[in-house]
Amino acid sequence: MEDNEKEPAIITVEGEVSLESNEISEDFSEGGPIEDEVPKIEQETEEEMIKIRNLEKDYSEELKFKKHQEALELKAVANTFFKSGDYQAACNSYTQALKTCPLCFKPDISILYANRATAKLKLHYTYRESAIEDCTRAISLNPIYVKPRLRRAACYMAAEDGSSYENASEDLRLVLQMEPLNREAISMYKELQEKITERDKKMEEVMGQLKQLGNMILRPFGMSTDNFRLNRDPVTNSYSVSMVQNPNEQE
Repeated sequence: MEDNEKEPAIITVEGEVSLESNEISEDFSEGGPIEDEVPKIEQETEEEMIKIRNLEKDYSEELKFKKHQEALELKAVANTFFKSGDYQAACNSYTQALKTCPLCFKPDISILYANRATAKLKLHYTYRESAIEDCTRAISLNPIYVKPRLRRAACYMAAEDGSSYENASEDLRLVLQMEPLNREAISMYKELQEKITERDKKMEEVMGQLKQLGNMILRPFGMSTDNFRLNRDPVTNSYSVSMVQNPNEQE
């Protein structure tokens, strides 16, 4: 292996795939490897999964066990693909495992979603939103499973406009509540705080420039930007503008 070639992510003893958080921001930030076509992957549909879950209702315990073993074998194949760097094949095998594993084995399904999310992130940056969805599914099935929260936080941190930093902060906060000494979460949280500080600083600079321009435009009308208030929605992180009739009066 060449010195500048990255080591493939490792497979943990539990059958989970691991990915360093900084690999996501480097390889999958907006404006990533767009020179290549987006690799196509298999993805289950909602209608397909509803049909599968309905069929499972008639499964015997023996058949559920058999399907579970088949799913674990497919996961092992997917993990092998992942370790070799064939992330497209890994995604497809994880999908087949998800279609096979009965819903009663929720912890295993949660791992499959988390593993597929990691494979999607390694495959192409355009799958970041899909990876977030997989992480969310993994968390819903196993709320105390920290890996999908870390992966989802890394996805949110990779957004260059910083619009999802607060979402990342919430995921990392929950991870650190469950595992206060989690080194990856601590490192990511520190990096996130630096990103938030840089984003807010840039926002202040932009707003200062806009204020100067606005004052130039409004001055002939006897107004200034002080007549307007910028309101930030803490939920959506979007902004709205409201007018202030007497900006010098206290509310």
